[in-house]
Amino acid sequence: VVSVGLVVRLFWADMSQRLVRLSFHYPSNWSFEGTVDLLWCDGSSERSYGKLQQGGQATRETYIGHRWCVREDASRELLLSIVVGQEDQLVTIGAEASLDPLRGALWQMGRAPREPL
Repeated sequence: VVSVGLVVRLFWADMSQRLVRLSFHYPSNWSFEGTVDLLWCDGSSERSYGKLQQGGQATRETYIGHRWCVREDASRELLLSIVVGQEDQLVTIGAEASLDPLRGALWQMGRAPREPL
C-alpha cells in the first residue's frame, strides 16, 4: 500500500530534478544602469552566472524551484527575484519593477525616446 503523501513527495522529487530554460531579456532603457548581474540564490548566498548589457539576452538551464536574482552591477540593487516554474520562462528585466513602484514608473518613462535638451 502506497500513501498519497509518498506519491506526492516522489512526484515533486522527480519534477525538481527536471531542467528548464530560464531566459533573461534586458531591454534598453535610460532609467536603468547599463549592466546587470544574473545570480543563482540558494537562500544564504548568491552566485553570479554572468552579466547582461542593456539590449541583451541570456539563457540559463536550471532546475524547477531554484531562485534567481538580478542586481544592477554598480549599485547592487535588487531588480528581480524569481522562482523557476515547471515550464521554460522568459523574464524581461525591469518591465514589472515589482520590487519598487517608483522604479516601475521610471521604467515606463525610460522606454520613451530621449528628447534633446
